[in-house]
Amino acid sequence: MKVAKEIKIIHDRSGFGIIHEVLAEDGNRYARKTFRPAERNIISDEDLTMYRRRFSREVRVQERLSPDYCIPIIYSKLDEEEPWFLMPIAEKTYQQEIEDSKKKEDFQKAYQIF
Repeated sequence: MKVAKEIKIIHDRSGFGIIHEVLAEDGNRYARKTFRPAERNIISDEDLTMYRRRFSREVRVQERLSPDYCIPIIYSKLDEEEPWFLMPIAEKTYQQEIEDSKKKEDFQKAYQIF
């Protein structure tokens, strides 16, 4: 799948890279995370290679996990100089998800003190 257009930066420093909102050739908008460590200029080539492999390994693992428990990978291109992957754009932050979960009746019942 090709990215037709970069729309905006969602997060400029997320672990190993940068996250952009993009428009893909299928007409959908996704979050694209690209391997681009912030400290790239000060880390050794050996460490950069290790981080790139780690990034790719994490993507391959996440691709196999159930979307019920993590954000699904829509497409990945891991053989590039700057590997990347596409995922749905999150509607909420993790903190918002946690707060919303605490408000659900099942959560309240599970942690009700007798």
